[in-house]
Amino acid sequence: MSLPVGFLQRIQNQFPSNSIEFLEAIHAASTLSVRLNLAKTGNRRTDLTPVPWCPTGYYLDDRPYFTNDPWFQAGAYYVQEPSSMFLWHILSTLFGGRKPETVLDLCAAPGGKSTLLASFFPPETFLVANEVVQSRAGILAENVNKWGADNVVVTNSDPRVFSRLPNFFDLILVDAPCSGEGLFRKETASMAQWSLDNANLCSQRQRRILMDAWDTLKPGGILIYSTCTFNPAENEENMVWLSSQHNVESLEISVEPGWGIDVVHYKGIVGYRFLYHRVRGEGFFVSVVQKKSESDWQTKLGKTTVGMPLPKSLGGRVKDMVTAGNQYLLKDSIINVTYDLRYLSSVLGNINIVRPGCKMATVIRDEVKPSHFLALSSNLNSDFFQKSELENFQVNQFLRRENFVLNQPSKGLYLATWKGLPVGFVNYLGNRSNTSLPQEYRILKPVPFHGESLADSLKN
Repeated sequence: MSLPVGFLQRIQNQFPSNSIEFLEAIHAASTLSVRLNLAKTGNRRTDLTPVPWCPTGYYLDDRPYFTNDPWFQAGAYYVQEPSSMFLWHILSTLFGGRKPETVLDLCAAPGGKSTLLASFFPPETFLVANEVVQSRAGILAENVNKWGADNVVVTNSDPRVFSRLPNFFDLILVDAPCSGEGLFRKETASMAQWSLDNANLCSQRQRRILMDAWDTLKPGGILIYSTCTFNPAENEENMVWLSSQHNVESLEISVEPGWGIDVVHYKGIVGYRFLYHRVRGEGFFVSVVQKKSESDWQTKLGKTTVGMPLPKSLGGRVKDMVTAGNQYLLKDSIINVTYDLRYLSSVLGNINIVRPGCKMATVIRDEVKPSHFLALSSNLNSDFFQKSELENFQVNQFLRRENFVLNQPSKGLYLATWKGLPVGFVNYLGNRSNTSLPQEYRILKPVPFHGESLADSLKN
């Protein structure tokens, strides 16, 4: 597909000395990488090439069929573009000591940066991952469920709604919807949708989102702004505009010269630009600012009014299913969270919540039925359950919700594992098995599975 004329003209003016290299690199193959979930994989060795700015990120030479990989479905890794993993380096620079208590990922779907935030910060951090589009919020919740982060609350609200929570968040990430120039070689649809008018519209929408986010950021709090475009009007010019509206300080992040990242200095703002021909990654821009204030601000939390406390008859049966967290009853679901419930109480009534935490079990009359999401939780106490290690054909049938027979002598509930990693629950009835996998999570494409997995690249 031909590059848009307006885009070509701007790139030639924006990068006059190396526009030819840049444009040639657009037609090269896109970069493929994954980020490991160490809560599930552990610190295993691998021969994969590391992403230099993210210790859990690795490049892949070939594209496997991720959908068929049980370790992908169980949240052992996330397929994420390497440039966006630079967020890990930013967090390492800013939060080497004290960690923020409240974090907002304002434009979070499909979940790459939310799961990165969840892995970086301790489990008691209250992390809100928001997506304004309802269908994308469902995808976000699915990816967070697979990652197993019980401190992530998934919401589905317009950014302006968060102004109802003034001075609430210590850290806000705005990965803003943009014109998508940094994805041209990865997603050709973004090239077809590009236009000057759309780029200008994106810039205005991004400013509105930044203004919506500002009031909910605490004085002294940090805002990380990023896009996947090269357009200055959507990048550094927006940050200059923000600084003209509010008292902000642009923060510098150290980068290694060998990484190939362009450091942008523009009217008092510092930004970091990832160009196709200079980094092993896709196009990306990020800038970090702090909300200036003469005093610290402490969020005032109300009393806990979330759901209902577990009756003693239920609490004794579920507390040993997890290694950490607090449980409460929400209708017929038992929810496990690792953050202070007073934070959720402050959000209730203001924000539309899709996922408050891990749905660890369902109460049916007097029976407690463990949820599929409990099996994927990083806080699962796997020793509490009897286990059944699945063979390749069995895990394939499990992920398709097909009937199969377990290699077990007795009936009952089993925690199903594959290569040692929990993938779900199986209620074995002797001649058939009921699986915990939700209907909407099942694999539909008839691609044969022969046991290939990223797990094969990891060594004890």
